[in-house]
Amino acid sequence: MASVVTVIVLLLVVSAGAGAGAAASPPIGMPGCVTTCGGVEVPYPFGIGPDPSCFLHQPGFNLTCDQSHHPPRLLLLLPGADGKDQRLQIKHIDSFSLMELVRDVDLSTSWSDDISLRGPFMPSNGNELILTGCNVRSALLRRSRNKGNSTTATVKPMTISGCYSFCSAPERGDGPQFDRGCSGADGCCRAPILIDEILLAPVGLYSLEFSWFGRNVSADQARAPARAFIAEEGWFDYWLSNYSNSKSQHSSATLLDVPVYLRYDISGSCANNPCKSNHSTCVDTLTTGSYACHCRSDEGYTGNAYVPGGCQGHHQVLR
Repeated sequence: MASVVTVIVLLLVVSAGAGAGAAASPPIGMPGCVTTCGGVEVPYPFGIGPDPSCFLHQPGFNLTCDQSHHPPRLLLLLPGADGKDQRLQIKHIDSFSLMELVRDVDLSTSWSDDISLRGPFMPSNGNELILTGCNVRSALLRRSRNKGNSTTATVKPMTISGCYSFCSAPERGDGPQFDRGCSGADGCCRAPILIDEILLAPVGLYSLEFSWFGRNVSADQARAPARAFIAEEGWFDYWLSNYSNSKSQHSSATLLDVPVYLRYDISGSCANNPCKSNHSTCVDTLTTGSYACHCRSDEGYTGNAYVPGGCQGHHQVLR
């Protein structure tokens, strides 16, 4: 069954300020291309539909507008670890390479959040790893292939983050006590996710793994399902502040909408002049073989540097 994920990509908008008249909005997509779906703007290098001129020809940038819903939903389809597509619903897209996902976390069963990110996407700083369960450890791993012959390359995991969740003796408690916080004791732990976004290319598979370390794994698993997931830093504090100690109320709400930050990169280099707008600049990330285009904000320009005329500025006339 396909994993359903909601993606919100944050858009930073700078106000043009007051002026003599309202200027026309700068273009966000290529000429003749559809740039909205269900009220969501789709700025190039992302695009909708089969027209090859409307999106960047790299995995992850060709989006789908699902008209079967009202309003329509903007979707990104990514291959999952099980070979089935992950469906990501997009709420906003940011030319500053930052995304926010909202995905379902099931509280009723043991579950490990398989990120299964390929193409240009990777977890971003601003997240934390959350683990609940008794006497269990979870780690966020990044798997990538060694350089060399692809037929002989081996997958090597790198630990990005991890923590241990302990529970008291069975006679002292029956499982996680969320009302006591999430410090590692009483069935809950958390750890920051600090990724060197310069040194780590997005190419790879990011996943969460479990391991139990208690004397009686079966008993620990029976006391509470182990759940590991990535969440926006600070979100779990908000959830804890609204957590009810009533188990009957808690068990009735088995799904949580958990926000997660991602970033995306564009493969290539500035040598190919990828920035199409005037008043734009290109920045290479040599270690990852990627680049980013930006409007010259220091000169008062904002917009989408990837399309012709995408950067526009506001200049006050001094009298």
